[in-house]
Amino acid sequence: MNTVKIEVVDEDGNPIKDAKVVVLTGEGSGKPYFTDENGICKVKLPFTLGFVKIEVVKEGYERQAEELYCQTTFRKIILRKERKVVEKREVVKEAPKPI
Repeated sequence: MNTVKIEVVDEDGNPIKDAKVVVLTGEGSGKPYFTDENGICKVKLPFTLGFVKIEVVKEGYERQAEELYCQTTFRKIILRKERKVVEKREVVKEAPKPI
């Protein structure tokens, strides 16, 4: 079993606390890990060879999934802020009715 240090930051390089990091296996998702105040968590990878997929989730940010080589010891992941779609509505005034 290999342990990898994951660092999660925003686009400005600021650490993201309490981001959920999950190792995805063929059988579904594994144990969730959460980043500390420095944006870091240590994840135990269940395999010694090959690749696994990790997913990082934090409210207000876009979900990020990446493949990770099992012998990796460090990975920095950058989360982007969620893009909010604002519905644009056109306001139309009715013309005054003739008297």
